[in-house]
Amino acid sequence: MRKKNQKYRELVIKCLEMAGKPLWVREIARRTGLNPQTVTNILDELSLSGIIVDEDFARETDGKIKMRLVRLK
Repeated sequence: MRKKNQKYRELVIKCLEMAGKPLWVREIARRTGLNPQTVTNILDELSLSGIIVDEDFARETDGKIKMRLVRLK
């Protein structure tokens, strides 16, 4: 499982590098073929590691995050 996680992390980082601009989670999922929840989990890890930063959020009326825009640090 750990190798798979590392592969997915590398895939998400590469996607952001190639884009050269901030991307929404759903766009990263579309470009990588990963599930949006998987992308969100990976982005949480990358954020804690200081590799990415959040640019913007769109929230539901109940305050839950609907969309998340991220970029490489």
